[in-house]
Amino acid sequence: ASKIIEDLLEKYKDTDEEGRIIISKAKIAAKRNDIEAAIGILNSVPMSNRYYLKAKSELAHIYLHYRNDKRGFTKCYEQLVENHPSANSYVILGDAYMNIQEVIPYFLNNISSQKKH
Repeated sequence: ASKIIEDLLEKYKDTDEEGRIIISKAKIAAKRNDIEAAIGILNSVPMSNRYYLKAKSELAHIYLHYRNDKRGFTKCYEQLVENHPSANSYVILGDAYMNIQEVIPYFLNNISSQKKH
């Protein structure tokens, strides 16, 4: 599988599909319990790639399910909002907070900082 992934990465280098292949490579690393490698791989997907949202979602999944790290999980979605502020990004962030049943501090901080402007 690793050889096939590497061949595909070479073939689709600098295309949007490269992001999709990178995500698959990270999933394989996570399944092998190489969590650090999976995190590094997913962080390599650039913001400009159309699979950036999927990469951040997969990264959040790894933080929550492999590391039991709720803060890392929510930080992925907070970064998504910071890098791609849109209604959809905020909905995804809200869903993440609800998923772990946390208070929504990010929203409260943003609302209070927006009122100051």
